Amino acid sequence: MKKIGALFFVLFFIFPVISALELEMNSQFFQGQTIIASASGNFLDPITTDNIQFYRNHVRTSFDPKVAKIGETYYIYFQSAGKSPNNYSINITGVRYLEGSQILNQQISKSFEIIGEVADFSVSNGFIITEEDFSLKLQNLIGSNVEIEFSEELISGNPIGSFIFEYGGEEVENSINLPSGQAKYINIGLDNFAGTTVREITFSTSNLNYKIPVYIILNESNYNNTNITNNTNGTQTNNTNETINPTNETNTNETSSTNCTWFTKLFGCKETNCTDTCTSLKYSCGNRTICGKITDCGDCSSGEICQTNGSCTITPCADTCTSLKYSCGNRTICGKITDCGDCSSGEICQTNGTCTKSSGSIITKTCAEINGTICPQGQVCANNTVTTKDANCCLSNCKESGGNPNSKLIGWIIILVIGILIFWFFIMKFKKTKKTKDTVLDGKK
Repeated sequence: MKKIGALFFVLFFIFPVISALELEMNSQFFQGQTIIASASGNFLDPITTDNIQFYRNHVRTSFDPKVAKIGETYYIYFQSAGKSPNNYSINITGVRYLEGSQILNQQISKSFEIIGEVADFSVSNGFIITEEDFSLKLQNLIGSNVEIEFSEELISGNPIGSFIFEYGGEEVENSINLPSGQAKYINIGLDNFAGTTVREITFSTSNLNYKIPVYIILNESNYNNTNITNNTNGTQTNNTNETINPTNETNTNETSSTNCTWFTKLFGCKETNCTDTCTSLKYSCGNRTICGKITDCGDCSSGEICQTNGSCTITPCADTCTSLKYSCGNRTICGKITDCGDCSSGEICQTNGTCTKSSGSIITKTCAEINGTICPQGQVCANNTVTTKDANCCLSNCKESGGNPNSKLIGWIIILVIGILIFWFFIMKFKKTKKTKDTVLDGKK
């Protein structure tokens, strides 16, 4: 029985574990506060600044976000200076991710509020990625001096080494006094670090605290240094048009994987690539969502106008969200990204621009009701699958899977052979067991 238990343990735990998708940030922020958020989950596409939009209530607004991947977490920060008190939201679009066994491409949103009270201070960066000493600018935002405490904590990696904090040309222990209305730099040195590590620096007052992850890269020759730029104060940060991947993983733009293992491939798990292009989809103009990303398919010739379907004609484009029956999301209409609004509470915006109610990740309508397609056997959904009432529903287009049609059969044959071997083992074991005599009845019945 122990052998059988061990077998089932292997069969169960050999399948990949999928973590839940999370976008974490506070729900309220002071005016002028540096806003820091983090996104974690099984992302198939990297999050870049192009994937991040902001809204004030239902009106598109602008922040200047910076984003980087440290370990398995994406960190995003932006400044709220100049923003009036109101309700806002951050939206991440055009990024595919796994939820269970489903590949989804739904908008990830988080609401937050900027309140009327002013923050004690702001910081210049929400994360740091560096190979050497760096500095941070702290800005006092109130009408009196503010005492800022700081500390460091090991998150992962090599534990050897610590930071040296210098302020005003002198080394400081655990706090600084920042004069009213002034911006000062605190220099942070690397003292006896022995290898790559992730630390967290906390700056806090009685009303406010910032937790800033610091990724320190040492003795890692395969790191792409072109992703690091120096600003004027010596702080090293990432280029905002790049996503820094300290774990040196394979670029998920090149391979859209469903995290198959060698064992799950035997039962039909497939790793597919999205190879759609402007040409293959017959788009000749406009910004189009292809393989979960906004792609520029070019401009029309002089005198021609880009239509919503991606073709160039001399006829003016008069399409709108209403005429196309789009009720939500950022949609490509007449060659431009247009905001078609948000769904009501409890509804999810689908790729086809409709709002559908959901219960967890399962949509309570059928695939036909949300204008989706059930891919036939041998085909897979290109980039957006949701679980509907009746099936796994594709909201983009179906394509050839390129997998082995006999893979499931091979898997079940292996299971059958293992079962026969286990059965044979127990038959042989009991066959060798000898019958013992009953000593009370002298072996007679």
